[in-house]
Amino acid sequence: MKIFRAMLLVLVVVLSAAGSSRAQNLSLVWAEWETSAVPRQGPKDADGLLLYFHGRGGTWGDPPNHPILPILEEMAKIANWDVLRINRHAFADTEQSDNDILRFVAERIAQAREDGYKKIVVGGGSGGGWLALLAAAVPGVDAAIGFAPGTAYGRSELIRTRDILSERLARAKATRIAVFLFEGDLLENLEVRRSVAIRRGLAASGASFTIVDHPPDLYGHQAMVSGRLVRRYRDCLLRLVRDADVPAGEIQCSLSTGYAAGSDIGFPVSAASAELSADADAALLAYMGRWEGDDRWGGYLILETTVVGQSDIVFAVGCSEGSRRSNTWTGSYPFQLNKADGSILFVPDSGRGVVTARLRSAAELALEFRAPDQNGREMKRQTLLYRKGPQLTD
Repeated sequence: MKIFRAMLLVLVVVLSAAGSSRAQNLSLVWAEWETSAVPRQGPKDADGLLLYFHGRGGTWGDPPNHPILPILEEMAKIANWDVLRINRHAFADTEQSDNDILRFVAERIAQAREDGYKKIVVGGGSGGGWLALLAAAVPGVDAAIGFAPGTAYGRSELIRTRDILSERLARAKATRIAVFLFEGDLLENLEVRRSVAIRRGLAASGASFTIVDHPPDLYGHQAMVSGRLVRRYRDCLLRLVRDADVPAGEIQCSLSTGYAAGSDIGFPVSAASAELSADADAALLAYMGRWEGDDRWGGYLILETTVVGQSDIVFAVGCSEGSRRSNTWTGSYPFQLNKADGSILFVPDSGRGVVTARLRSAAELALEFRAPDQNGREMKRQTLLYRKGPQLTD
């Protein structure tokens, strides 16, 4: 009895410490409108509702206060969804509490339907991705999206939870489901990829589904917060969730899809033909054409040849800094040929830093920007661009 009373006392203290702003809600699971990242429209004006599950592992008595995943934030803005966060106290946010959490979610979904929300989407990453995919079986859910879903580590636990997830997905009521799994994530530390069992469960559900399994250049558990993920897969996910004519079964996201390259930064689809000097160095011809690519932060860069001189090549350049930044710019930049190694270099008028471009292959151009930071230490940022236009070789 003394132990029981002590446990009750601890529980009361922890709940009281949650703060006066939550004094009216002593539940270990509660819903809270997200308004800082996505403005709330209400059921009459919004085109849907996203229930967002944060990851597990917050501090005792308070849920993680990280922003929602960038890709889900952008999807919500474009699709005009309101966002309702499903918050859980860390000490109650365990696999043993999953069914209790899902009962709470079912109540919120039923209320949202009664309020008039037309579409219900659930999404999250890590432990939140696990819960979002389990919630695919909750009545009233239209779509579920889970990034790096998981709730336990170690080989035996990974096998057990993999099979649970596959079994639960086979009973999904949601008609659109997407799962993202990343190479280098400890949740993927099995001889046979988790995608095999997950795909089997999804196929049995009858849903339209997408599995993005170990996508290139997206490494580790933190890949789910990268700008590169947003740029490559945002539009594919929006089509999966919103398009009425998506057939049942697996739907592939093409690696060549993403933002309409250039249109979001005011860069033309294609420039006019480049001016070619009669005495242009032959080494520069391999650099001619249009090059596009991104980095892991989601920054996007386009280079297109406008002039080829005797020893220099001029590119029209368009750049976007990334998914959480709105800074974009275009301009014209001359690169000088380095005859010693065949690379080309651009040095800003300020003299601070240098951009070096080298051909990895006929279709790949590696850019490296080096510049000193405010403390004089050298910063380095790399981007790999891919050829989008024809190559001129002679």
